[in-house]
Amino acid sequence: MRPLKLRLRGSATQEEMRANVEATLARGYIRINEYLGQFSGRLSICGSAPSLADTYQNLDGDIIAVNAALGFLLERNIVPRFAMLWDASEVIEKFAIPHPDITYFVAARCHPSVFEKLAGCRLISWFAGGDHNIFDLMREKKINEPTINGGSAGVTRAMYLGMALGYTDLQLHGADSSYKGNQTHITKSLAVETAIPVHVNGTTFYSTPGWCAQVDEFRRIYVGYRDKINIKVHGDGLLPYVYRHISDPSLKCTWESSEEQSPPEQKQPWWKSIFGLYRDLVGAH
Repeated sequence: MRPLKLRLRGSATQEEMRANVEATLARGYIRINEYLGQFSGRLSICGSAPSLADTYQNLDGDIIAVNAALGFLLERNIVPRFAMLWDASEVIEKFAIPHPDITYFVAARCHPSVFEKLAGCRLISWFAGGDHNIFDLMREKKINEPTINGGSAGVTRAMYLGMALGYTDLQLHGADSSYKGNQTHITKSLAVETAIPVHVNGTTFYSTPGWCAQVDEFRRIYVGYRDKINIKVHGDGLLPYVYRHISDPSLKCTWESSEEQSPPEQKQPWWKSIFGLYRDLVGAH
């Protein structure tokens, strides 16, 4: 066994993300500024992990669907209030399902095909904090808007988005961060997964480097905001397991990974701190 260390690589190059952002600017968009702090209460955040199939009937409050979760919910006659798309890859267009009653929060870094698919829908654009050179681009284009932080995963990014909108009760569904048997998502994964066994307090989960990063990002968000908002994780898997331990002060979590690479049956205002604000335009925060 060895301590778990992560090294991640983005799904799109900086040049590709910049080209996508410039296409968004050229197209024109509705900015997120006027939506900040305009909502309250409970927000159910739906990722596309397998356990969503076990918990979706318990969704309450406003609902935001991330990526493939949107199609899953619509097929079951559940229309979320919001949908969030933010990855720069062209494949995200497959998750962009138009619906007249949904407000879409689409990152400016998304591929133009996503915007084309959602033409005529209620669509709000925002800038992803953490993108390489994003502040240089915003300075160059004289964009006076916040960026939304949240790490590398859709679910954790949606947590920050939810807080920015004003929600103070976040309920996470479909945020497993691990395999369920040989299943990785509620729908067939569109990415090539690299499986690693992860051992937490002696319990083994089959995960991926990206999902492990999501768990670590969630841990940091939870510890930083649990005194300000209510956060709860539903379902089973690595992230819910870690949540149950970090939410109980008497429990501890230790991470380890081993060399094996095959999962079973598979081969292969206080909320201002959530923004990465451009200081020259907005002022220091």
